[in-house]
Amino acid sequence: GDALYPMLGRCLSSEEINTLPFAVLKLETTQYGSAYFALGRIVDGQRLWAATSGQVLVESHGLVRRSTGFPSTLEGTQFIGTDPFVAGLHRLQGDEIFQRRVDWQPGYRFGVILNCRFSRPRETELSIHTERRSVRLIEEELRTENGKFYATNRYWYLPDDGTVLRTEQQLTPEERVIITYEQKPEKRS
Repeated sequence: GDALYPMLGRCLSSEEINTLPFAVLKLETTQYGSAYFALGRIVDGQRLWAATSGQVLVESHGLVRRSTGFPSTLEGTQFIGTDPFVAGLHRLQGDEIFQRRVDWQPGYRFGVILNCRFSRPRETELSIHTERRSVRLIEEELRTENGKFYATNRYWYLPDDGTVLRTEQQLTPEERVIITYEQKPEKRS
């Protein structure tokens, strides 16, 4: 917590991040500022990330599967059929359509079906701290069947293995986040 790693409460340099004995991600929100999350553990391929302020993210393959401790929370998300994140974003060719079921709180919004359309990936560059990398960017358009909710998520990933380095996701209708994985991918395993 704060006593062991007080530096997690402020902006960190790449040198400070590399000295930490655990992986770190930085989460930026549209309403509540930003925070660092430490990788607490991995259970069945899902990474549990925790902030010193009490928020927790459950993530796998770059997609947030659950969030707690925020005013609005993603209680769960599950693809119906193939999960393109598990299969690997680097395998998507674009203009592919999937469906997923999400549960949001507050309001007991459970079993909401989202139609997800992935665009054709494009080459770009991404800077994390002072390191620039060649990556691919893919966009996921989300829309409910009644059209009352829609958003676009973005994922920057390594072209060879699909490892997500940064993502911009609409976790709930009220909560949009940007997540940057602050260390090299091998530290997250």
